[in-house]
Amino acid sequence: MRGGKTGIIGFGTTVVLLIAVLTCCSACAGGAGEARDDGASASAQPGVAQRSDSPESDSAARLDDAAPEGDAARRGELSMSIDGRPVNVTWLDNEAVAALKELVRETPLTVRMTKYGGFEQVGALGAELPSSDVQTTTSPGDVVLYNGNAIVVFYGSNTWAYTRLGTIGDMTASELEGLLANEDVEMTLALAGA
Repeated sequence: MRGGKTGIIGFGTTVVLLIAVLTCCSACAGGAGEARDDGASASAQPGVAQRSDSPESDSAARLDDAAPEGDAARRGELSMSIDGRPVNVTWLDNEAVAALKELVRETPLTVRMTKYGGFEQVGALGAELPSSDVQTTTSPGDVVLYNGNAIVVFYGSNTWAYTRLGTIGDMTASELEGLLANEDVEMTLALAGA
């Protein structure tokens, strides 16, 4: 009888160990799947950098935070600098941004910006871009298309009909005001790797 109990105990221990191993393997595989799912869904969440070639259903959606360091340096990404200072812009995926990228595909574009209204810098692009203006209340860091042919960068707020282009997210409102409020500036748009 003693031998019989040992066999049963040995069999039971083996079953418990097998269940533990299978549970562990399932958890590991599930965790890896979850990591992939999180990575995929993170790119669709506000505040996470979006590549310009990823679809976005609402072209007027606002992304508040900047792209992680180095995102603008990816080949084909649109970059912006103001008075020679690079700023991280999270660009929307819409027709206006696609046209803007095409405009600077061969050569960077420098736009002389003029301070206006105590809340924005505005400059003529020298070209007409497709617009889908909607009544918008802007916030510091918003980059918009005005009247189809001018780009506006806000360090304050205004309500008007604009086409959203993107948002500067690597600067606070006071940093933006320091960069944009004191005088007219030069903004340069370029395509990385072009």
